[in-house]
Amino acid sequence: MFNINKITKEQQQTSAWAGGTTTQFAIYPTDSNYANRDFLWRLSSAVVELEESNFTKLPGFDRHLMVLDGALKVVHHEHHTAMLKQYEQDSFKGSWDTVSYGRATDFNLMLKEGVKGRLEYHHFAVGQSINVKLENVFEKQDFFACFCYEGQISIEAKGKFDTLEEGEFLLISCDESLIVGIDNKGNKECSLIAAFIMV
Repeated sequence: MFNINKITKEQQQTSAWAGGTTTQFAIYPTDSNYANRDFLWRLSSAVVELEESNFTKLPGFDRHLMVLDGALKVVHHEHHTAMLKQYEQDSFKGSWDTVSYGRATDFNLMLKEGVKGRLEYHHFAVGQSINVKLENVFEKQDFFACFCYEGQISIEAKGKFDTLEEGEFLLISCDESLIVGIDNKGNKECSLIAAFIMV
């Protein structure tokens, strides 16, 4: 099985929380609900507007957080503290007591414990391209997601092409090994966040 789906800005779901706003890009299974905690993974971006913000506890989930803009000091009580600048990230348990200090925009990957995943930042100069190899050795459902934070980027997989404008998101799901071509055909540099998830 192979599926590629672009999610435009208009299709993204934004909601308010105590410290700012959160935009959900994708959740799996697609009929699950963040509030019910019945998902296997979720990708989102949050705008942190308060200088001090307490993270919602998510027992049974692992979290990966990357700063897109601004800076955050993330304090995990009785664990560790991370000082995050742009495109730096931190990984932690959702059950931890976590407080952040600073105003920022971040990118979040939440994973049910047992689900594997990671975030990567990629910078593309004009004309630069790379191939990403997704090796589905267990023939399970794998996911590859791209969020175009700045600029414009072209994506190709199995003969299907799509272009992401700034703020747009693309999700590929497959149960086979796959090569994804990523190419900056635009006229300015591109900042891209990639997520790799294996269910």
